[in-house]
Amino acid sequence: MKKIFYLLLLSPLFIFQSCKKGCTDSKAYNYDSKAKKDDNTCKFKAKCNFWYTQSVSTNLINDGATSLTLYIDGQIKGSAGTNIYSISPPECSNTGVLNFEIDMDKLKQKSVLYQIKDQTNYLYWEGTISFQPNDCISTQLTW
Repeated sequence: MKKIFYLLLLSPLFIFQSCKKGCTDSKAYNYDSKAKKDDNTCKFKAKCNFWYTQSVSTNLINDGATSLTLYIDGQIKGSAGTNIYSISPPECSNTGVLNFEIDMDKLKQKSVLYQIKDQTNYLYWEGTISFQPNDCISTQLTW
């Protein structure tokens, strides 16, 4: 009789544990490996960087640009001196280039408008980039 009592007492624990809700998408930054049922709370991020070669750096400096500022959807996301350049695409986590991380919230795709301006607000580059979760997009800026 005691066994049946304990079994009845503990059975709801097994039921609730096996039905744990949470984010079940492993691409999400809030992924819950213990979740068995997705509750639509998954959130995603992506990264991007802009880079240029020494010749572009030289052209920018000769044009009077000393620094560049990156705008994403009108908001400042970073800046760098025009004397900083790369000979190959840098890693998304690299510092010293124009890079940013975007919070996509629950979206599985997001597009943003980027603008890159110098210290006088002169627009050198602009365009649109589309992201998917965990993207690491490297964009070379050319002269």
